[in-house]
Amino acid sequence: KRQYQRRVHGGNFIATASQDGTVQILDVGSYTVHHTFKDADSDITTWISFSPFGKHLAMGSLDGSVRILNIHTQSFYHVYEKVHQDSVLQVIFSLDGKYLASSSRDNSVKILDVNEKDIFYHFKGFHITTVSKAIFSPDTRYIATASEDKTVMVINVEDKSVYHHFTDIHSLAVNSVDFSSDGKYLATASEDQTVRVIEVASKSTYYLFDNIHYGAITCTVFSPDGEYLATSSKDNTVRILDIATKETYYHFTKIHNSWITHIVFSPDGKYLATASVDKTVRILNIRSQNSYHHFDQIHKGQINYVAFSHDGKYLATASNDGTVSILDVRLKNVYHHFTNIHKNVVKQVAFSPNGEFIATASYDGSVRILDVENKNTYHHFTYLHDGGINAISFFPNGQFIATASWDKTVKILNVAKKQVSSQLYPFHHESIKSIQISQDGNYLVSSSDDASVNLYLSLIHISEPTRQAEISYAVFCLKKKK
Repeated sequence: KRQYQRRVHGGNFIATASQDGTVQILDVGSYTVHHTFKDADSDITTWISFSPFGKHLAMGSLDGSVRILNIHTQSFYHVYEKVHQDSVLQVIFSLDGKYLASSSRDNSVKILDVNEKDIFYHFKGFHITTVSKAIFSPDTRYIATASEDKTVMVINVEDKSVYHHFTDIHSLAVNSVDFSSDGKYLATASEDQTVRVIEVASKSTYYLFDNIHYGAITCTVFSPDGEYLATSSKDNTVRILDIATKETYYHFTKIHNSWITHIVFSPDGKYLATASVDKTVRILNIRSQNSYHHFDQIHKGQINYVAFSHDGKYLATASNDGTVSILDVRLKNVYHHFTNIHKNVVKQVAFSPNGEFIATASYDGSVRILDVENKNTYHHFTYLHDGGINAISFFPNGQFIATASWDKTVKILNVAKKQVSSQLYPFHHESIKSIQISQDGNYLVSSSDDASVNLYLSLIHISEPTRQAEISYAVFCLKKKK
C-alpha cells in the first residue's frame, strides 16, 4: 500500500483517499463514481471514516484539519480547521454518530461534537520522552507511568484526568514504578540510584531511599503483603527495604556477576527471583536472608525476565538465546527446557492464571503457548507482528492473551480457538514498551517509545465475548457530561 492511501466501506458507497489529494465516493450498486472531491485549501487526506448511518464522511489531513463531508449534498457539513498541530493519524465516529474522535502525530486526541460542531474533549500527555512502564493500581483507580524525562504521572482512570504529575522527584530517568498491594504507596526507581516511595492519597513523598545502590536501579517491586520493597541494580545487587521502618532489611551482594534485568516475588512473598545478564537465575529466601538456590548454565544468553506460576511451584525464564526454561522451585532443578521455539530473543514470559500454559514473547514477531504439563507447544502464532514483541500478558480469565510490539500494535489472542481475536489500532506511533491488564480484566494500558514532544497512553476496555462471530472493530461511545 502506498502511504496515505485509505479505503472505507459505507454500505452503498466506498470511499477512497489518494496521495494525489482527492477523495472519491464510489457507488457500489451502479459501479460508478458518485463524487470526486478535491478541496484546494486542504492537504493530503490521511484517514477517512463513514458515520454509522452513512450520511457523513470524516476526513483527517496532513495539515491537522478534520473535515466532515455530507455524502448526499456533496458539500462540507463542517470543517475543524487545524485542530491538531501535526498530521491526523485517524478519525473514527462513535456508534451513535454524535462524536468524532481524531488522533494526531502531535500526541493528542480530540473528541469532536458532530451536532454542536465543537471540540468536546482533549487529552494530551505530560511526558516529553519515552514512557518505559505503565501500571495499574490494584483497584484500577489509577495508572502510574515511568518516563525517561525523570518524572512520574498518575492518571485517574475513571475521569481520564491527571491525578498528579510528580516532577523534581528524580535527577535522571525513571526506570520502574510499582504500587503496593493496598494501593497506598507508589514506589519509583531511577537511574540516579534512588528509590522514592510516594503516598498516593497525600501526593507526597513518604520516604526517599538514597545511597542504597552504586548503579542505576533497574527494577523495583513490592512484596505481596506490602511489607517490603525489593530493588535491583546495575551494581549486581538486590536490596530489601522495610517500608514501616524506612530502613534496609537486607542487602544481597555477590549474587550475580553482571547487572540484574528483572526481579519478582513469589506469590507467598517467601522468595524473590532475580534474572541477570550473567545468564543465571537466583532465588533468594527473604526470611532467612540467604540464597535459596542458584540456577546457572540454564541459558546461553542473558536472561531478560522471570515469572512465577500462581501457585509458586514453577519459575519460568526468558532468554536472549531464544529458549525458555521452567524451573521447579521446590526440587531446585530444571523441570523442562524448551529449545528451538524462537529464532530470536525471548523478551518476556507469562503464566496463565491456572498454570496450565506459558506464553512467550519474542523478537522474531511470534508467540508460543507452551503446555506446562505435557512439555510441548500448544500453539505457535507465527508472523503475529511485523516486528519484535516486547510484552505479553494473560487476561485474568485466562481465555485471552495481549501482546505489544515494535510495530506499534497490541493484539488480543484467543487461547482456546488458537486465533487472533482482535488487533487494537496503533494508538502509539513508536514501539510499545509495556502493557498491563487491570486485575478485573476491564482495562489494558500500554506505554510507548514515542519520540515526539509528548506521549500518551492507550486505555482500552476489553469485554467478555458477546458475539458468536469475530468482532472486527470496536470504539468507545462517549457520553457528554451534563
